[in-house]
Amino acid sequence: MSAAYGSNPQMASNVYIRLMEQKHGKNLESYLNRFPVKYFEEDGEILWKLIGSARKNIPLYEARNFNEDVVQPTDFVGKNTEPFYLVFAEDWFADGETLVGELNEIYPLRVLGDPKLEGNLYVYKVELLGGVTSGMPGDQLQAGKRFSQEYSLVEKEMSRKVGDRIVCLLAA
Repeated sequence: MSAAYGSNPQMASNVYIRLMEQKHGKNLESYLNRFPVKYFEEDGEILWKLIGSARKNIPLYEARNFNEDVVQPTDFVGKNTEPFYLVFAEDWFADGETLVGELNEIYPLRVLGDPKLEGNLYVYKVELLGGVTSGMPGDQLQAGKRFSQEYSLVEKEMSRKVGDRIVCLLAA
């Protein structure tokens, strides 16, 4: 055995991995052994296509002020927590969720109810959170700006009011 010290011996069998799995339960080695080995033809760069989390960044179709006029880049909407409208091509957000755009720490938005359907567009009534009474600049609400769900505040007692997505956490 002292002759093998410092060298990198090859594994001829996976018997020890299977014995460890029987004695101590599943581990990373036993999990990876279920899959075949992938050999590449060359040593060039490897490209990965990763599957991300359930969070999505949805592009904004348009924003409307409280009077339902389209927001211009020079406008300020949501002054003194006045509600306004965000229009998306997808039904992705739920009542009570907090949305964020590019300036997530400055202008968080809360969804006020379920979306209203206009053709194939979804109109969400939102309000500005965070105590920002001066409003949100219109240049942050132009078409193509992306928004995502940040969090949902819910009560401890199994709320059915806020949010609609189930998040699963896996414990090791």
